[in-house]
Amino acid sequence: MNPSTPERALLVPSLAWLVVTGTIVAAAVAGRSLFEGPNDLTLAEAAVLRDHAEVLRLIESGADPDAQAAVRPGLARRNVPLLTPLEAAIGEHHPETVQFLIEHGAHVNAANVARLMCFALQEHQQDAIESLRDRAPAAPAPDCGAVDIPWRD
Repeated sequence: MNPSTPERALLVPSLAWLVVTGTIVAAAVAGRSLFEGPNDLTLAEAAVLRDHAEVLRLIESGADPDAQAAVRPGLARRNVPLLTPLEAAIGEHHPETVQFLIEHGAHVNAANVARLMCFALQEHQQDAIESLRDRAPAAPAPDCGAVDIPWRD
């Protein structure tokens, strides 16, 4: 028996609904999200976007707040393939994200303070500079001409 045209018109959307619903249920049972994958944000990208909820989620999931991470082209003002979250926040002029990262585990220490301070100075980020100074080890002002920073204007 062949279904009539009205029955066929109902059959296609019903089958599509079943496929979509089945996929969602299967993903949920497997403990996966349909939206996870190559479009997930890195910690540096979350800092670029000023997404504090995602920054916190990533740190709580084990992401290193001091590690360089990929930043996809076009996401930030400048195309720099690898940035630390603090560099990303400074470069995007998000001093509140600099402070948030520091409060949630990002370190300002002898290994990175010159790079971060010189970058913040170049970007005229006074609030970020103050956040960095509050956590920086006592040291003389760096010679920023000799410090490698993510980009130079």
